[in-house]
Amino acid sequence: MKDVAEGGRTVLFVSHHMQSVQVLCNRGMFLERGQIRHFGSVSEAVDCYVSSFGKKTLASVDPDSRRGTGEYRFTRVVPSKEVFTCGEEKSIDFTISRRKDYAGQLFISLHLYSELGLEILHCDSRMVSIWFEAQDSQDCRFSLRSPWLKPGQYRVEMYICSSGVLDHIEEACYFEVIPLLPYPASGNDEATQGGVVFGDFAFA
Repeated sequence: MKDVAEGGRTVLFVSHHMQSVQVLCNRGMFLERGQIRHFGSVSEAVDCYVSSFGKKTLASVDPDSRRGTGEYRFTRVVPSKEVFTCGEEKSIDFTISRRKDYAGQLFISLHLYSELGLEILHCDSRMVSIWFEAQDSQDCRFSLRSPWLKPGQYRVEMYICSSGVLDHIEEACYFEVIPLLPYPASGNDEATQGGVVFGDFAFA
């Protein structure tokens, strides 16, 4: 795509992946609900995109206006802590509540995004053989042991699903990871600047 643009053609690149936008584009436009909110430099457009998140919370979003058929809805999604260190376990506590008649099993899908919109993880409860039985209300916990997350702000997006999507919330919650690194010698910025997560590794 970059080669095509450098060959003299105009390329319109549409993405939520801000790192690609920064690499490929020389002008940026931020659209929100079909309206142009900013048109100018790429860095300014990225800043507008990033700052647009965090405006909505689970409590402020009408459950009936969310995507999904609505038999079940998330009624609580909160990180166990607002701030984690890189190497510690991250956990999200959530409650799902039945709002319409429903019988059957459910599964939960959780997506984790960096502050630049990069999808870091897709965690589906089916992959660890966890299904949720239909009940009026259930308190649950998601735990992430690895990989180690790099410092920054993270956005959690969640789904309740069965044969289709029952509930979907893009901004379920946020949490911060502070730059307390999980390595015994962590003072070298050059050694940790690459990649999107930290690895639990060894040399022998």
